[in-house]
Amino acid sequence: MNRRGKRLALTVAAAGLAVLLVLGIVHRDAVRDHVEAWHFQLTKETVMITPEAEWKEVGERIVGLDTISLVHAVANLQGYPAVFSFEQYVEPVMSGMRPLRQVVLRRENFREVLESEGYRVLEQRFPRRAYLVIRDPTRTRGTPP
Repeated sequence: MNRRGKRLALTVAAAGLAVLLVLGIVHRDAVRDHVEAWHFQLTKETVMITPEAEWKEVGERIVGLDTISLVHAVANLQGYPAVFSFEQYVEPVMSGMRPLRQVVLRRENFREVLESEGYRVLEQRFPRRAYLVIRDPTRTRGTPP
């Protein structure tokens, strides 16, 4: 390869790197969420809940505020899989019984309900669209987001 070809290849590589850097900076929140979602899925034993067909047209549902009911409701209301890790959510039996509270969960308010219960919801779009429900260590259950 002559000098001109090397210079052209280096210029194209630098321009491509600059474009990737600018896109990463502009969309840093989405990049951060995707990296966190991939890290969560690779480092934890996760379970994927797929939506059920009979929920497809339901716009709201009354669900209990236990973790598994909430994750099932997110998957069913949104129509995309919901991913979570049992190791983060299973509460020991010896911690005492909490009264089972219920809430009306809608497509529009599912994030607020989960955030008020101490979870974060990450929307993953690549490689496959899904919602990740992750326990937020900075918030305790029942506190506003």
